[in-house]
Amino acid sequence: MSDTVIIINTVVAAVVAMFTGVMAYQTLKLNLRAKDAAVEVAAVKTALKNTTTVVTDQLTEIHTLVNSQMGDQKRLLAVTARAKAVISQELRPDSPETKMDLEAAERAEAELAAHEKKQSAVDKGNSKGYPPAH
Repeated sequence: MSDTVIIINTVVAAVVAMFTGVMAYQTLKLNLRAKDAAVEVAAVKTALKNTTTVVTDQLTEIHTLVNSQMGDQKRLLAVTARAKAVISQELRPDSPETKMDLEAAERAEAELAAHEKKQSAVDKGNSKGYPPAH
């Protein structure tokens, strides 16, 4: 083998060794970055899970409160409408207004009953999309 071939082989071997070394170094850096990213992803995942739990609990409490307040208002309306209908019947038994008052009372009582039925299902966790109330 001539000196030129030996020099070329040596240079090629040196370039290949340097390239392999650079690639190994870059791979090591990428692996370290990947490990750092995995740690950050795990932290974000934990934070998201905790936040989701808090938000879900808050939404459940808000939902329960809103439905409770809605029930109170429907109950108040039903009682008031029934009282007005009773007074109307006593004062003007045959008037069209009395008939309207009676119909309004029946409608308010029916809406209250429907709300209470739905709320009962939600409270038992039987309403699709809603968690059970605490």
